[in-house]
Amino acid sequence: MPTRRASKRRRTVQKEEAEDRKVQQVEEEKEAEVNGSSKEKSPVVVFAHGAGAPSTSDWMIRHLNPPL
Repeated sequence: MPTRRASKRRRTVQKEEAEDRKVQQVEEEKEAEVNGSSKEKSPVVVFAHGAGAPSTSDWMIRHLNPPL
């Protein structure tokens, strides 16, 4: 059984609500910029142990065989 398409009135209302949400979101972002509180987070930097070091380096050997 095929699903029924929403009425034109309902589609129009849904479209208007979506546009209102977009406008509200843009206004909130502008307000956050003015207040200096941004939702953006700073980037995360991850350092990998021994990155670029060959497996025969002293550091990697010590890392694989930690002292007891």
